[in-house]
Amino acid sequence: MVFREDGNLQIVTQTINFSDSVQAKLPSCDSCSFFSSESSKRFPLYLYSRAVDQGNRTLSLETNLTLGYNEKKRVKAGDFGLFVSSLKNLQNGQGVLLVVNNSVVAGTGSTQQAYQYDDSKFCYFRNVSSSNYAIVQDKEGKTCISRKSQAPIDSGLAK
Repeated sequence: MVFREDGNLQIVTQTINFSDSVQAKLPSCDSCSFFSSESSKRFPLYLYSRAVDQGNRTLSLETNLTLGYNEKKRVKAGDFGLFVSSLKNLQNGQGVLLVVNNSVVAGTGSTQQAYQYDDSKFCYFRNVSSSNYAIVQDKEGKTCISRKSQAPIDSGLAK
């Protein structure tokens, strides 16, 4: 967390990484793994907030927020084989308020969300953007363009 400009600028950058695994074995065979699951998850968060004194009792408030959820999963289930999947969900939001004499006189806001699920047989994505309460883009599909470019919104947090 960073504070600057006498506390009028605040920046928070946080990433939580989490991994887990589960194994189930048949009682008749100690070295045999009947079921195993491994997953790694990442939760990035970025917040930028700034208050700017414009003079004449006028204040501009700016906020940008980015948060995400990324998961890679590997499941092996006996004779059923190996199942590998990836899920990425990234959300961005921006807002600006203009405050004059302690009253909000104007404001704008926008959001973007990029969601993508991918496994060895199926891929689904949906990208939605809005601006001031109106949807300006909504694209979805079941075929992803490239398996290497998983996050359509590039913020540096999606990796």
